[in-house]
Amino acid sequence: MKNVCKQAVYIDSPALWALSQINPFYCSGIFSNTDTKLFMRWNALTEAQRLFTKLPKNLDIHKVSRKKISNLPVEKGGVQFYPFNSKSNMNAVANRDVFHVLTLHGESNKRASFRPAARIYDYVTIAGPLARDRYLQAGIFSQNDVDSGRLIMMGDSFTQTIPSFRSASEQSQRPTVMYCPTWEGYGSKADNYSSISGGFGFEALEKSARILNIEHICVKPHPYLGLLQPQILMKFAAGLRRLSSKGFRVEIISNESNILLRAACKLLAASTPNLNISLGKPIDIALAICDISGMESVFLKQGIHHITIGDLKNIPSQIHNIYGRKSITKQDDCETKLQQYLTYASEIDSLHYAEVFGWHNTELKTMSCSDRNKWLLRYIQSNPFWSKDTAGYTE
Repeated sequence: MKNVCKQAVYIDSPALWALSQINPFYCSGIFSNTDTKLFMRWNALTEAQRLFTKLPKNLDIHKVSRKKISNLPVEKGGVQFYPFNSKSNMNAVANRDVFHVLTLHGESNKRASFRPAARIYDYVTIAGPLARDRYLQAGIFSQNDVDSGRLIMMGDSFTQTIPSFRSASEQSQRPTVMYCPTWEGYGSKADNYSSISGGFGFEALEKSARILNIEHICVKPHPYLGLLQPQILMKFAAGLRRLSSKGFRVEIISNESNILLRAACKLLAASTPNLNISLGKPIDIALAICDISGMESVFLKQGIHHITIGDLKNIPSQIHNIYGRKSITKQDDCETKLQQYLTYASEIDSLHYAEVFGWHNTELKTMSCSDRNKWLLRYIQSNPFWSKDTAGYTE
């Protein structure tokens, strides 16, 4: 087979915007166009989206049809990575000449982060102790899987960095309150973590900005918001208009959003005072407010103080104490909760970070992302879990 590679990333997503969630890992160096080819399942729907979607310029995307999924040009003993737990992955893992590794594309407490389908992969990379315990408590993996090395702690390697986000300081000219609502999710209400659906997100945002005496607000919705429930965009628009009517200066980050959301944001910006589309300039974040989502780990990684909207029932029991100090619900006194968090924010976030991020090998923490990739490749190809030479092997 010509042009085979040692490692590859395979993506199957109905939305071409999914590439924006993978691009940060190529920018960081954990993947590279030279060493890790990017294959994406391509069909008529994907091609149609090219008419209104800008692809990341630095990504070298290789289109693959449904018939080719189980035979990607990866050399024998090579590694295929999967940032999405998609249905067609079942066909891809049928190729037993290569190793299959689930990475996902972030770290969160959503149910999508610990589905039983994770067992179809040879190895699963995880951010740290919290992800490990989620899999164990759900009965998806056993303690033997952990002890024998099937779950690989890679810290913040697969948590994206957003270069324009930075923590505000006393010298910041324009401190900002950031709001990152997640999307409505697939399936049942149990998969909907969006604070827009419940109507509390914008209320908490406004209260927090008032408490901090900040007039500049930045809103970064999940790229998929409104794809499954377009009516949620009406609530989103109403919330933005309300902020504008209260005198806040609002900036929307929508460049990576789906076409419906981008269109809605453009219409709002054209018709609403004090509402603008972000130009991508650095944002000094005094406080971020987010839903239970991957944005929590992004803010942890970048040292940005943040508070989460969500019930403790959706949070693993071992971190209830932490979330009890940095989460809010509609029933809480927002001002009291926020003041308590901000008083001890660095301490609370430090405890949270230690639960979320951990390392399979302590040397990984100080390695560059490209070196982490090399380490991970060597580890997987040494096959510690499935090898007959290890305790993890079963006949």
